[in-house]
Amino acid sequence: MTEEYVASTKVYLTAEGTKFSILDMLAYFEEHGVMRVSDLHIKIGVPPTFRVDGDLVKFKGEPVTPETAKQLIYPLLSDENLQKFKSRHSVDCSYRLGSLQFRINVFQENDGLCAAIRALSLNIPKVEEIGFPNNVWEDIINLKQGLVLLTGITGAGKSTTIASLID
Repeated sequence: MTEEYVASTKVYLTAEGTKFSILDMLAYFEEHGVMRVSDLHIKIGVPPTFRVDGDLVKFKGEPVTPETAKQLIYPLLSDENLQKFKSRHSVDCSYRLGSLQFRINVFQENDGLCAAIRALSLNIPKVEEIGFPNNVWEDIINLKQGLVLLTGITGAGKSTTIASLID
C-alpha cells in the first residue's frame, strides 16, 4: 500500500507550538499578497522559509525533517508528477488554491527533498496595462519567426508579461 499525503494535515510545529499544514503555509500568500510574499522554500535541515519583500524569512521552529518535507510537498503533486519526481528526482508543476496558482519546483539535493514554490496571481493584466513603451508588445506578438528573450530580476514580472502576451 502506498503512503497517502494530505495537504490539510498539520505537520510542521513552530516554536510557539502551533502546527501548520502546507495549505496553511500557502494561505499566507493570499493573506499578505503576492506582491509582498513571493516564494516559499522547503528544505530538509532548515525551517520553511518565505521570501517577503525580497528578504528570506524563516519560520520560527524546528528544521524540516525528511518525513515532514514529504508531508508538506507530496500533497501538492499529482500521482503522475509524484512518479516523475521519484524517477527523475525533479519535477515542475503547478497547484491552484483559491485565487492563486503556484509554480512548484520539487527537486532532490544532497540533504534530500526540497521545493521552491512561487505564487502567481490568476488576475492577468491586459497587455496594454503592462507598460511596454510605444506599444512594442504589438511587434512582439506579430513576429512570425525569431527569438524573443524576456529577462529580468526575480519578481520583475516576466511570468506576468508572458501570460499577458499569450492571453
